[in-house]
Parts: sequence; C-alpha cells; structure tokens
Amino acid sequence: MAQSSSFRSRLCAWPALMAVVALSALLGACAQAPALPELGDTRWQGDGNPPTQLRLDANGQASGFGGCNRFSGRWRIDGGQLRLGPLAATRMMCLTPGGEQEGPFLASLEATRSARLEGGHLLLLDAQGQVLQSLQPAR
Repeated sequence: MAQSSSFRSRLCAWPALMAVVALSALLGACAQAPALPELGDTRWQGDGNPPTQLRLDANGQASGFGGCNRFSGRWRIDGGQLRLGPLAATRMMCLTPGGEQEGPFLASLEATRSARLEGGHLLLLDAQGQVLQSLQPAR
C-alpha cells in the first residue's frame, strides 16, 4: 500500500509541475518580445529633404507625406507585430530629391513589423529587427 500512496502523490504533483513549466515558458516568451510603444495619435518626421511625415491616428488611420506625394492607409497591431498598409498615395510626378526618397520610404513603412522608441526617435523595424526608418517627433 505504501508504494501505491507514493505513486499517487507523485501523480498528483505532476499537474503542478506542468503548470510551473508552462508559466515559465510563458514568462520567457513575454520577456523576449518587447512591448510596442503606444503609437495612437502620434506624428513623426524623417530627415529627408523635404522631410517625410507619418501620422498614426488612434482609430488605425495612417497618413503622411513621402517627399512628393501624400499617402494614407491603415495601421494596426496584429499578433504582436506592427503593420502599416496597404498604403495609397497621390501620383504627382516629382523630379526632385523628394521624389527619389518617396519609393524607399513607403516601401519601408509597408515592411515594418515592429517599433521601438530610442532617444526620442521612433525606430521602425523589419521582421529581423533591422532599422528601416528613424523618425523624430514632428514639430
């Protein structure tokens, strides 16, 4: 009978052990994925000439200026990732430096999967955590 009681107490300890293991895994996953900054109702600008602009409304609307054209679209947090787009832009032809920076700027917005604040700048990151854009608060 003693052997049966020992087996039973080990069997009863199993769910508690599994709960501890699951909680540890969950806390470890939370520690690895940094929280996204609060982005609703924020305005940012880049260093370009003219400066690029990005506005993120609290209702999920993204809009701004790519250097030549205005753009708009949606932004959202989806599965812990930041998603911008699809974005639509006006189609003015620009033969200025602003026109040259626009395509890469809009492409980087749509490739964004995360963001972090660093030194007052908003860093937009790709899926591998590489910086796509560094934007400062708009004046």
